[in-house]
Amino acid sequence: MREKKMTRTWVDVCIYLISFGLLWLWLEPLQALDAFQYYMPLLLFTGFTFVVTFLQLPILASLFIKGLAVFFMVDRLYFTAPLFSRSWRGFLREQVVINYQAVIDRHWAEITDVFQMVLLLVLMAIISYLIYFWVIVMRRAFVYTVLTLIYLTVMDTFTVFQANSTAYLLVFFVSLLLILNGYLKLQRRLGLPLKSSSFLLRLLVPFSIVLIASLFISQSLPYLTPQWPDPVPFLTAPFEDGVERTVGYGEDDTQLGGGFNHDDTLLFEATISDPNYWRIESKDIYTGKGWEAQQPPDFMPMTPFDNNQAQFELNYFEAATFDKVVYPYYLTGVEESDTHQYEINIEQEVIRTVDTDPTEAVIQMNYDPFYFTEDHLRMGSREVPTEWRHLLQLPSSLPERVYQLADEITAGLSHPYDKAIAIERYFRTSGFQYRTTDIPVPELDEDYVDQFLFESKVGYCDNFSTAMVVLLRAAGVPARWTKGFTQGERVTDGREDVYQVRSDNAHSWVEVYFNNAGFVPFEPTIGFDASPLVTETTTEADDTDTDSATDDETTDEPSTDESEETSETEENNQQVEESEEITTEEETAASQERDETRWRVIWLLSIVLLLTGLLLIVVYKQRLTLVLWYINKRYPTFNHVKQFEHAYQFLLFILAFKSIIKQRTETLLTFSARVDDYFKTAEMRRLTAAYTQVLYGEEKEIVAANHLKEDYLQLIKRILA
Repeated sequence: MREKKMTRTWVDVCIYLISFGLLWLWLEPLQALDAFQYYMPLLLFTGFTFVVTFLQLPILASLFIKGLAVFFMVDRLYFTAPLFSRSWRGFLREQVVINYQAVIDRHWAEITDVFQMVLLLVLMAIISYLIYFWVIVMRRAFVYTVLTLIYLTVMDTFTVFQANSTAYLLVFFVSLLLILNGYLKLQRRLGLPLKSSSFLLRLLVPFSIVLIASLFISQSLPYLTPQWPDPVPFLTAPFEDGVERTVGYGEDDTQLGGGFNHDDTLLFEATISDPNYWRIESKDIYTGKGWEAQQPPDFMPMTPFDNNQAQFELNYFEAATFDKVVYPYYLTGVEESDTHQYEINIEQEVIRTVDTDPTEAVIQMNYDPFYFTEDHLRMGSREVPTEWRHLLQLPSSLPERVYQLADEITAGLSHPYDKAIAIERYFRTSGFQYRTTDIPVPELDEDYVDQFLFESKVGYCDNFSTAMVVLLRAAGVPARWTKGFTQGERVTDGREDVYQVRSDNAHSWVEVYFNNAGFVPFEPTIGFDASPLVTETTTEADDTDTDSATDDETTDEPSTDESEETSETEENNQQVEESEEITTEEETAASQERDETRWRVIWLLSIVLLLTGLLLIVVYKQRLTLVLWYINKRYPTFNHVKQFEHAYQFLLFILAFKSIIKQRTETLLTFSARVDDYFKTAEMRRLTAAYTQVLYGEEKEIVAANHLKEDYLQLIKRILA
């Protein structure tokens, strides 16, 4: 008997330590989210309260020790003056007054950090007692483990917290806790002996082997990517109105991702005869989450000069809050101005005004609407100059499959221009979609480009342009990320060559470096007209063919066969293009239909699981009422022997369901005595005595049937309580 008591005490210590480990897992997400400052002191305080609770000291002594621990912890964390000194008492008095007034006035935001910490420490002390009562006294560890699993799942799904390593600890703690707690409950009900040696050999050792083997196998097996779309953006979309950004130009690009709200605020008007994209700045350091400048821009004065090139004018409105100057490609100079002085950063090609607001006057500049030919871009050397090698930078955390994709797209291509064109076309031929809402934000350990290329394949200009720059760099082509505005909308009020640019025109694209041409823009975003940026594809060979065709027209007419063949070829090409468009539309419609079907299935399963869970909760809550209704319906009276026999068998079934089972070596009387000792009753003995008398005697009727029915119902209530 002494050995049994010592062993159970030792097992209780293990169970309580595991319970503390589960509570530690509850605190881990709060640390990852920076929810509070003093994580380690809080963890040490919680462990101390667990020890005090487990010792089961008198209640006054326990409260005094825990209160003293709270006092000591708050003093060490927040009080800088010596204990009980004048300044110490003054600070304490000030805290009491401030927090008392905040609570009375219900101004919860005015509660100080000191009082918040006191409340948190008191809460942890209460939790230590509740866990002891629930796990050690009541032996209800299952509810605690389920709540822990739900909590960590929710935190992992809807916050930046990642439960990767925590999941292994959770499996270990939960498995061990349920095994120990279940064995103790079974031992208490059946009265089985529990020895340390057999316990370790027959339970803990096999469990450890199975757990280690399972973890090893799970790490060795291949990882299957999710087959269904991520439901989290769909679930969180109704609650993200305040999280989505508003479209427009912004300085901070360190964290890309997520959708945005449209904004048609008018920013500036431009008078220009040959418009293209309005450039503002470029960034060159990709972090895996967004973009940063390599270093703070070093500006130098920009000397105004005039020339005979085309001119444009910018007229900013008050809504344009940025101090940088927007300008079209191939800027050649700035006009002399009494109101504006300009500075330029040569490396990033950023222009800004000095000591003036660009919205205060009209800005006039000159540009040359010039386009390169493919041959001109191919003429230069393929070597990357030293001063631009930083445009090949990629983070070390970039997944390997991004490099593999870049190699696949550019396979067999050697020139940077061919690689750029191949990557630019890849987004239009590989199932990507342009969308501005319900755009997933990469997880804490997930790369922005990797998530877009292989997971979502939906996004807007930031997704497409960033992905193209990363793929170009992975293929060895120097490129940078550029942002500004599209050309805008031409006005229809009679003014010629005037374009209005709004916040909705904010855009980002790609600039690729060529040795003999400098930076040339490319447009990978689906749905955008790249004609202002795409270089002309006219080559010398094309010019030669054109000249030859002109000569032919002046000398000989083309033959009928050649013209018919050309006409047939054009018709075939047109038919192929139309069939490709139809096929793409059909594939898109089929994909949308599959997505809708998946969501219907998800909703249906969610509703079924919810209704099933509610039904199970109702059945569990009303289990006693349901069982009593069944008994009164099935066995209305005990006057008949058969009814009483069936009712007694049903009673044995209920006891077996509660893990109270008659052993083969036990008699009914011995078993009934054990049941009465367990539930502190005497009904089981009386029912068993009547049952054995009916079973082995010759009575045709039950004596005192009404009293037996009352004993029966009373015992059922005790069992199911």
